[in-house]
Amino acid sequence: MRINSTNKRSWASLFDKNGKSLFLIMVLVLSFTLLFLFFVSFLQFPLPQQENHLYPSDEHPSSDVFDEERWSMEIDRVGPREAYGKFKASYQSSPLIPKRHLAVHSFGELLYKKIGVEGLEVCDEVFQFGCFHGFLGHAIQEEGLGIIPRVKRICREHEKSDNCFHGIGHGILSFVGYEEKDLLQSLEFCRNLSLSFPKETSQCTGGVFMEYNFRTMLADGKPRSFDLTTPFAPCDSMPLEFRPSCYYWQSQWFVTVLYGDWEQKYEETGKLCEMVQNLEEQIQCFLGAGILAGQSADWDPSRATMLCQHMLERGELVCRAGAARAFFGESSLRSLAKMLCEGSTDTTVCFTLANIPQ
Repeated sequence: MRINSTNKRSWASLFDKNGKSLFLIMVLVLSFTLLFLFFVSFLQFPLPQQENHLYPSDEHPSSDVFDEERWSMEIDRVGPREAYGKFKASYQSSPLIPKRHLAVHSFGELLYKKIGVEGLEVCDEVFQFGCFHGFLGHAIQEEGLGIIPRVKRICREHEKSDNCFHGIGHGILSFVGYEEKDLLQSLEFCRNLSLSFPKETSQCTGGVFMEYNFRTMLADGKPRSFDLTTPFAPCDSMPLEFRPSCYYWQSQWFVTVLYGDWEQKYEETGKLCEMVQNLEEQIQCFLGAGILAGQSADWDPSRATMLCQHMLERGELVCRAGAARAFFGESSLRSLAKMLCEGSTDTTVCFTLANIPQ
């Protein structure tokens, strides 16, 4: 088909007159299209929330979580050990389950206030070791890092080193500060604290990362805020030796601060963990999420399993292992721990990662 010179001149004239306008229109259309696609993807990713998390966002400690006056009088009346036993029994009922960890933090703080460092021997593993966290965090805040050698001695004498050193990590970070430079300084302190005991160092760094994310020692007890553009900070910039521990606690922070019901939280946490490139760090990410599955499910093994099933296959397996480890850590729930691994895609791997007997 031939195009005559008149048509050529018409098209050229049209382009000359309207070329700039057409170009601007095309740019605007492309811009709106990209903006629309970004907006759609933005809606699919849950934004952080501060209202619906495991650590209540109201006054810390809240009077409906922990009645300090009541338990102070009880310690005076029957002694610290018996009062602690009564406290644990009172928090076994279902409505109080989500508040137990924070409450036992507060009981640990109270023990220190009334008895001093020697009261540490009263603490035990219940409610995710919260008594150690609250006791040691408060002790180090009050007396400084110089108290740590004395605390180490008491912990080792009473064979409570693992749990103690996690609490020490809470105290170190809260004493040093909550900026990223403070985080690195606290991790270095943990490294030098137990050069001959790597497990103690690991527990200490875990306490540091937990405190950095959840801010349990601050007045309001709110976790740090979530930034959609940097979800893996600070883990992706940490020295390599600290990254597995960082991702273990990072995923627990994801579960806590993302919007949605628990099922949505676990699905989106699974997606984030899938994005972690290093295999060891990715496994720790899934494992950490599993640690909170029991508490998120009111310690119902079936429901905890269902939460983990919102992750992809490998994520589900490792998540279930984490949940099994958490159940096993609660003496009253230990018999239920195996249920989390039974029926998984690889029970041997699940029990191994959970570090519990098959």
